[in-house]
Amino acid sequence: AEKNMASGCFEVMEKGTRSADRRPGYMTQGLRFNICGLETSYTPNSAVSNLDARIEKNISTELRYSCLYWLHHSLLSLRHSVKPHRKIISRSKKESHKMDVTSVLVRLGSFLQSQRFLYWLECMSLMKGMTVARDMLLHFLRQADTVVSHSSDASERRSY
Repeated sequence: AEKNMASGCFEVMEKGTRSADRRPGYMTQGLRFNICGLETSYTPNSAVSNLDARIEKNISTELRYSCLYWLHHSLLSLRHSVKPHRKIISRSKKESHKMDVTSVLVRLGSFLQSQRFLYWLECMSLMKGMTVARDMLLHFLRQADTVVSHSSDASERRSY
């Protein structure tokens, strides 16, 4: 379930809504440069007039949720994928486990190295969430170290 939630958050951040929720003629956008159309980046957010209205207009509720919780869902999906005490019964299950961990780490790594990551930071800044963003990233780094140390495949270690 968490992997689906994480995927949904990534999809919303990329496209503005989940595939299942798209309606004909209803245009939404995900994260993008200057998402609120500010006149200049030199003005502090606190000095931008009508910033709350701009956020309401340009950052959907879905996108706000996704920005706040994508990493939480991703980390939970990793935690559920990596259970050192779980016995792996067959080779196919072991391969499936490796793919789950690897795919989540690769997706996270790709996001963190993309422009979309910078747009996420901009969005978090507009929503007064930079402290949350910092804490999320620090938590991710700690969790990634834990996940990788429990991983049985050295190739998963290079993903982040």
